[in-house]
Amino acid sequence: MRAIFFGERDSTFSRLHLAQLARHAEILLWVASAEKNEKHLRQPFLSRRDWWERMVIRGRFESQILRAFGKPARWLIPSNIPVYLSRRKDLDLPDVIARAAPDIIVSAGYRFLLPKVVLQMPRLGAFNCHPSLLPHYAGSNPWFWILRNGEQVSGVTIHCMVATADAGDIVAQQAFAVSKEMNHQALYNESSVRSARLLSQILQDSKSDALVARPQDLTQYQFFPSPRDADYRIDWNCSAAEIKDLVRAALPAPGAWTTVAGYRISVRRVKVVTMQQGTPAQVLDVNPDGVAVACKRDALVIHTVEWNGREYELKQVARELGLAKGICLS
Repeated sequence: MRAIFFGERDSTFSRLHLAQLARHAEILLWVASAEKNEKHLRQPFLSRRDWWERMVIRGRFESQILRAFGKPARWLIPSNIPVYLSRRKDLDLPDVIARAAPDIIVSAGYRFLLPKVVLQMPRLGAFNCHPSLLPHYAGSNPWFWILRNGEQVSGVTIHCMVATADAGDIVAQQAFAVSKEMNHQALYNESSVRSARLLSQILQDSKSDALVARPQDLTQYQFFPSPRDADYRIDWNCSAAEIKDLVRAALPAPGAWTTVAGYRISVRRVKVVTMQQGTPAQVLDVNPDGVAVACKRDALVIHTVEWNGREYELKQVARELGLAKGICLS
C-alpha cells in the first residue's frame, strides 16, 4: 500500500500517526505546511512549577508511547521520508499528489483543508484522524473546548475526508474518560496515543477486510474555531467550577486571564470553595491560602498567577495590585 501523509512537522499528534502509517504502508510523501504559524512559534510563559509539571507530563507521555509502540517517539519515524511543503492555496499540490499516485491519504493535525480533487485521487480513500468524538467538537483545537466545557468523556475518530472539515463518514472511534486533573497538554497527549493506535488497528484490519464507514449524524455536528485571546478571558459571571475548567483548558499556555486595576494577570492555580456569596468578581477574602473571588456560584481561591513574566502566589502581590476585600476584578 502506497500512502501520502498530511501533518505538521512540529506536532507530536502528527508524528505519532505518521509513524504508525509507516508500519503498514510505503510513505511516498509527507506533506506539511510551509507557512509559519506565529502562535506556535511564540514561547509560552512557563514558571518553574509549570516547567516541572510539563517535564512530568512529558515523561509520562514518553512512557505511554514506549508501552504503546515499543520505541521512544524520536525513533518511530523513518528518516528517509521525502517532505513536500505546501501552502494554504497551493496550485501545484494536485499535480504533486497525482504524480505520486497514492493508494491512500492519511491526515493527522494538518493545518489546511485539502481540495476536493485531491481527496478523490487515492484508490482506497482519504482519511483524517481527529481528537474528539465526532460529530462533536469538530475543528483544529478540540482539546481546549472539551476541557472548557467540562466534558467527562472524550475520544478519537478516524473518518473519511470531505470538503467540510471533520464531517465525513466515520470509520472508527474510541472513547475515554477525561479526569478533572487533566489540563490541555495531558488531554492532547492521551488523544495522540489513542488515535495513533486506532489508526494502526484499522490499517491492519484493512489488509483482510474493506474499511466500513458509517455516516455522521450531522444534525449533531459542532464546529469550534481555534480559541482567540478573548476565549481565554475569565468571565466571573460563570460558576467557580466553570472557571476552573477554563483555567485547566488554558494550561500550560497561554493561561486564563483577568485584569486587576488595569493589570493583566494569568491565573495558574485555583481551587473551588463554598463560602458566603458576593457580587461576581468581588474579592471575598485575602488570606494565607490565596485570594477568594466570588463567582456566579461558589467562589474561586486563586493561589498563583503569572504577572509581568513571573509567577507569584497572588497573596504575595495582593497589596501591589491593590487587592483587598470588596475590590472587584474585571
